[in-house]
Parts: sequence; structure tokens; C-alpha cells
Amino acid sequence: MKAPLVVSAISSLDQKSFDAKEIELLRNRFDAYIKEMDLKMDESHFPDFVSTAYKDSDSFDTIKSRYEYILLDVWATWCSPCIQQHPTVNALSDKYKDAETFAIVGIAISSPQNLWEEYLSKGDILYPNYFLDERASQSFLNSLNIKSIPRYALLRTKDSKLIEHSIAFERIEEVLKEHKLLH
Repeated sequence: MKAPLVVSAISSLDQKSFDAKEIELLRNRFDAYIKEMDLKMDESHFPDFVSTAYKDSDSFDTIKSRYEYILLDVWATWCSPCIQQHPTVNALSDKYKDAETFAIVGIAISSPQNLWEEYLSKGDILYPNYFLDERASQSFLNSLNIKSIPRYALLRTKDSKLIEHSIAFERIEEVLKEHKLLH
């Protein structure tokens, strides 16, 4: 969405002070800025982030390229409800491990990396898991407007859109069925 006044202002720049290339450059930079701001304001846009994969797991981008959808389990090592729900989410992951259209992926936020690795080494979570350091965690939480965890969300990978922002724990399978990911 372009701001009409700014577009008008750019178009009416003094042709003696600015040549056509400079005006076009300003217009392109403004368009890029608007697009960037639209993405920041769009809570359904899934952000790019740098993560650490657990052990020898594929990168998040590899998983994202392999499946049409990803059910995200956003959690932290200090979050008791997250830890309590892991056995059920792990069982779901095992139950649907052969699904061709979706995968379950954990994203650990705001946790010390050594505690994340220690927790995963116990084998309580068998689905792919990724660690975000404090800076990446804050950026991730802010861009998706996440105020509390655990958080379950459904990502459509072809356009990096969250089509479900906050799935109630007890409704995970129901939501997957609603999106025709389960039969």
C-alpha cells in the first residue's frame, strides 16, 4: 500500500534538481520501504531467522522446503507447560512421521543453549528441533507478536504464511484435519 502523499511528492520533485534516474531510485526505495513495513506489520508473515539444529538434524530451511506445512511447537526449557506437553506432541510426531504434507518442528526460544541440548539429549523430543539465541528469540517473538508459550502455529511453507497463529494444545489434530493434512 503506497502512501499517496509521498508518491505524489516524489512524482512532483523538481526536474531541475533531480534527474529521472534519481526520481526512479527514490520511488523504488520508497516502494521497498513500504513493502518491508507491510511485512513487519503482517503477523501472518513468518520471519527468516538463524537457528541451530539439534545434533545432525537438517536445517530448518531444508525441512521447510520438504513439506507444504509445518506445525510449529514454540517452547523454552524453563516453560513447565511446554515440557508437560512434549510427550503428547512427540507422540503426534511419531504417529504422523510418514505424513508427506506436514512435519512437526520445535523452536526453542529464550533458553540457554546448553540446557536445550541437555533436555533434548534425554530423548523426550524426537521431532526436529531448533534453537534461537536470545537476539533471534526476541526478533522471532516480536515479529509474530508472541506473548506467551507454549505456542503452536501452522506454517504454510510455499509463501511463509502462518495460517494458524495460536492453536490450542487440545485442538492440534482437529486443526490439522481442518486443513486437510490428516484424513
